Amino acid sequence: MLSEEFHTTRKIIGDPLVNMPTLPMHPLDFAPTGQYDTEAHNIIDANHLRDFLLPEECKLMHHFMMLFERGFAWNEIQKGSFRQDFSPPIKIPVILHVPWALHNIPIPSGIYNDIVKIIRDKIASGTYEPLSLLYRSCWFMILKKNGKLCIVHNWQPLNTVTIRDSAMPPFTEQLAELFGGHSRFGLLDLFVEYDEHPIDINSCDLFFFFFFVNFIVPKS
Repeated sequence: MLSEEFHTTRKIIGDPLVNMPTLPMHPLDFAPTGQYDTEAHNIIDANHLRDFLLPEECKLMHHFMMLFERGFAWNEIQKGSFRQDFSPPIKIPVILHVPWALHNIPIPSGIYNDIVKIIRDKIASGTYEPLSLLYRSCWFMILKKNGKLCIVHNWQPLNTVTIRDSAMPPFTEQLAELFGGHSRFGLLDLFVEYDEHPIDINSCDLFFFFFFVNFIVPKS
């Protein structure tokens, strides 16, 4: 049985939905509102709405995006994380082990400046922070279908020493039965991904990686 320090307990204070805005029957026309600016509006309108929503439905969707504009991120700087009083930082339970220090694969000089920008943006958003610790994990870059570079971390050494949760996911058939006769939709976040969960300060060193002259560790 894991000690209590590794138990992640959600502490929802009060009713988070008490001040939730309501959607009007006749939404206002679009107007830039902070993070949901004209560029973001055009991305949503051109790529996600016109093919299957009526004009009034598109207008309502844009109004929804205006109301909850802080819940969406369009770049690294706009990323956020869960409130730590609601969802405390995650501490990773591990067995006794020797800290690892792995060599990284060479990085092509042609993409050096692009990598520097990606790292700096993640530091500015609070996803990474410079540190000097005991561990050093590998990482590499991949080119996505949209032509953008994406950093990939190799956490295989960490996986070998992590004490795993033995819980099993629900059976697909039983889960599907609960949806019978109901409308459902899902949202898959491929931009923020897992960055909304901060890592406990006592586990940060496990995620340490090296970038040339800087020591970097993911905070989430």
